[in-house]
Amino acid sequence: MSTLMTGQFFDDYALTMDAGDVDAMSAFCGKPTVFVSDKTKQICHNHEETCKINKLLLKSLQAGGVIKHTPRLVQSMSLSNNIQFCSVKWSFFDINEQVLFISNCSYTLQTSADNQMKIIVTVLDDDEKVISKLMAKYQENQ
Repeated sequence: MSTLMTGQFFDDYALTMDAGDVDAMSAFCGKPTVFVSDKTKQICHNHEETCKINKLLLKSLQAGGVIKHTPRLVQSMSLSNNIQFCSVKWSFFDINEQVLFISNCSYTLQTSADNQMKIIVTVLDDDEKVISKLMAKYQENQ
C-alpha cells in the first residue's frame, strides 16, 4: 500500500463524512471492526453495528457544529503485506470554514484480496476529549 493510496483513502472517507452518508462511511470498514477510545471499546461484527457507531459519531459532530472533516496523514507504516498502521490528524470545520478543533485518530487498515482497503481498528486519540464530550452530550439529548 502506498502512502498516496492511503492518503486518497482518507480523503474519500472524509467526503462521506462531509456528506453525512453513514452507510458509505461504514463501507470503508471491514468486518469485524474495532472502535477504541479511552472509555470505550466496541467491536462491530456487521455493517449494521458499524453504521450505528458511525451514526453516533456523525450526529455528535453535526450537533457540535462540524460540517467539514479534513484528514492529514501523519504516519503510515506497513505491518505486513496486507496490514497498515496510519495516524491521521483530523481538522473539524464549521459552516464558516473555521477550525473548531483538531483530533488525532489511529487506524489499522487491511487490504483484501480484491485490493480494497478497509478499516479494521479505529483508535480515537482524543487528547482534548472534545469528540468524547460531544458524543456524551449528544447521547444525553437523545
